[in-house]
Amino acid sequence: MAFNDVELKVLDCRSAAQTAPFRSLTYAAMQHLFDPMIADQVCAVGLSVGDAPVGLALARRNGDVEWEMASFFIQGFWNTEEQRQRLFGCLVNAVNLPSGKGYYLFTLSEADGDRDWQQLKKLGWHTPVYRGVSCEVGMDDAVICPWIVSATLPEAYRIVEWGDLDVNALSTLKQNLPTLLDQYHPTIDPFHHLDGADTALSLALVKNNTIVGWHVVHRLDDAVVRWSCSCILDRSRHRTWIFSLWKEAIFRQQAMGVERFIFVVQSRQPTMAEFAVRRLKPAGTRISGLYHATYG
Repeated sequence: MAFNDVELKVLDCRSAAQTAPFRSLTYAAMQHLFDPMIADQVCAVGLSVGDAPVGLALARRNGDVEWEMASFFIQGFWNTEEQRQRLFGCLVNAVNLPSGKGYYLFTLSEADGDRDWQQLKKLGWHTPVYRGVSCEVGMDDAVICPWIVSATLPEAYRIVEWGDLDVNALSTLKQNLPTLLDQYHPTIDPFHHLDGADTALSLALVKNNTIVGWHVVHRLDDAVVRWSCSCILDRSRHRTWIFSLWKEAIFRQQAMGVERFIFVVQSRQPTMAEFAVRRLKPAGTRISGLYHATYG
């Protein structure tokens, strides 16, 4: 099959027949963008060889003039510089970004980062701004991490599935959370992450019916989950107890057939980012820089 047989097409997001073949080329978390009811807020460009879909770029409207590139993927054999440039360019033209502006929250890995950035630059994107690190951990590596294996909790503490938490305990936490954290931020507020969360894998650390920690998880597909939010309250004496929450989550995920998990450390959390590089990377974690680039 020749590379000139690869075809580009702006998909009609109102048509399930057009979008269905391409849905497997993006994350489960992005499947809602194919809802025909929001078709005017979404732009999808498909790359195909004959009847076989091999690439997909998705953008969603954010406000009146901004567009966010939500997903970009081309299958390995077809993932060449020429095809990436064609797919990027077609999406940019389809949403008419030159008359407005757009942004793209994306990762740059050590291996591909410079190549990916140069590709964006050729298409007129501005210099990306560092936002943190994205970590991808295989389950086989996670279950043998020494600091996970050895994690323990005092007898007074127990780990509970989020879906089994007492309603009063949840209400108390929600009301008092801003005063319980030394530095409140929505990214560590569990109530900002509950939409679509997996209640069997999302956990809480409880003492005397009081929630003192949490770990919220979203399932992206059968093999991959996202760790969306983890925290131990600042007034707890041992923040390393978060390892016990992670340990429970890891072994539950393994029992449910999950192969790997991903999570993001924000740039405003330098201590955690340093921990990821120092303690997770040697254990086989794939770490990529997370950047925000603008266009237009």
